[in-house]
Amino acid sequence: MASFGLLLIRLVLGLAFAAHGAQKPFGWFGGYGIEGMGGY
Repeated sequence: MASFGLLLIRLVLGLAFAAHGAQKPFGWFGGYGIEGMGGY
């Protein structure tokens, strides 16, 4: 059961990090998009 708990925690954290990293290039949730990243 502990293995399942660790898997669940890893999935949730992985999705959170992926969403945060994808925010800027894709313009999600107020991100700047490709143009904004290129200008930075």
